[in-house]
Amino acid sequence: MEDPAEAFEDLRDRNDLRYLVKEGLLDDPLFFEGVGTGIRGPRHKWESEVRAKHKIAQVGAKKMKIDSSANLTGYSKCCC
Repeated sequence: MEDPAEAFEDLRDRNDLRYLVKEGLLDDPLFFEGVGTGIRGPRHKWESEVRAKHKIAQVGAKKMKIDSSANLTGYSKCCC
């Protein structure tokens, strides 16, 4: 049985994405900046600014500490 809270979060996320696309987010020159590089600093700042501007909460993302070797604490290194 599916968790109703997860279904609601999924619905909200889809609506948020639809709204952002409608607002022209895909045309923002920073939209693809830093994607796939593994460097979160500038990308995180841009994402936070977009969330604040459009009043979209960061949901489902747990705050994780990053250790000195740039691995997410609590996650093992990828073997591939």
